[in-house]
Amino acid sequence: MGNGNWKELDVNYVGADATKYYYEVNLDSLSLFALGIKKPAEEEEGEKVVQECPPPTEWSECENDKQTRTVYKLVDGKCVPKVETRECPKAETVWPSWLPKLVIAFVLLILIAVAYYLFRLRSGGIW
Repeated sequence: MGNGNWKELDVNYVGADATKYYYEVNLDSLSLFALGIKKPAEEEEGEKVVQECPPPTEWSECENDKQTRTVYKLVDGKCVPKVETRECPKAETVWPSWLPKLVIAFVLLILIAVAYYLFRLRSGGIW
């Protein structure tokens, strides 16, 4: 701004969450700054400008079994934010591949022990 004029910077939209927008800019120095929106020439002349809204934000962390995110819809040339809510996804239980084999081996071991006990019982004594 040194000479009283503002210097326009190239700014890139990075993302947004439920309450903030994030932008990225490359600077060669640090000074006072202001954020503003420059109206396209077509809009100043009264024509509607078709613009692209930011993508939806990521789903929030689960809180009270709910997640939220902000989506943007183009309405009358403006991006209107809307908060979406969904239930938290249920985690699927994934069993280790060796667990069924262990259960089968354990059941077979119990069956063999019971059969041996019955055999010894019928032959006149356990020991």
